[in-house]
Amino acid sequence: MAVPTAKPAPLSIAVKDESVDPFILTESAKADGYSCEFKVEDRKLRDFGVTRDGFGSVRWLQPVDVTHLNGADIARVVRIERGAVYVYDEASGVSAPRSGEGLKTRAEVTLLDVRSKKDTEASRKRFEAKVVQQTRRMGAELLEYNLDTGTWRFVIEL
Repeated sequence: MAVPTAKPAPLSIAVKDESVDPFILTESAKADGYSCEFKVEDRKLRDFGVTRDGFGSVRWLQPVDVTHLNGADIARVVRIERGAVYVYDEASGVSAPRSGEGLKTRAEVTLLDVRSKKDTEASRKRFEAKVVQQTRRMGAELLEYNLDTGTWRFVIEL
């Protein structure tokens, strides 16, 4: 006999006796190192950030309306991998809103352990140049790239 599993608890935004369940942080996502931070402000999330331990984080720079996520698993909508962040990709099951809406706004992205596979000074410098070039290609603003830690921080319009 199968043991019933508890449905993951959605994170709720309460507004005047209404409750909106914008997304879910599943046990699987938590096990993969995902966590979220936010403050509620007028049905929007302020200081909203999604972090994946050991991989990086995304922090939105203005309040975001996430009610369109309709209880989606946030780790599928905002997927943080080694050296990459995916927001609203096909696997998320959520249609991307227009630019400037939902999560398609300015955000600060921090990626961890993004570094050259070779540990020579020349390869590290070439890799740093590639990071700068890739940042420009994405239309992002480079905040930091640390050769020693592999921390890559930039601001981008998602």
